[in-house]
Amino acid sequence: VVIVGHIVGVGFEPGKAEVRLLDDKAVARTVSCSATEKQVEQALVLRHEVVRALVIATGKSHRLLWVRKADAPFGTRDPAIHRERIFGRWDTTLQRLAQ
Repeated sequence: VVIVGHIVGVGFEPGKAEVRLLDDKAVARTVSCSATEKQVEQALVLRHEVVRALVIATGKSHRLLWVRKADAPFGTRDPAIHRERIFGRWDTTLQRLAQ
């Protein structure tokens, strides 16, 4: 799930490391995502910005994959670069799955 909104809270160790996002598209919907320490630190830097976050939602739990400024480039549009990144990193795994 891609969430565009604001960071409204974070959790630190020794408790649960998490980032809480207010989804601008869904009125008053706050999503709490488990996160790494690095992601929590990044969220603190972006707390005054509109952000875009990629979240994996499984049932009622959410896991933050990344968070960045909403106006940051979403990636390259060149399909050749995408293929190179995917197959360069996952080629061996994809070959095993194909067997």
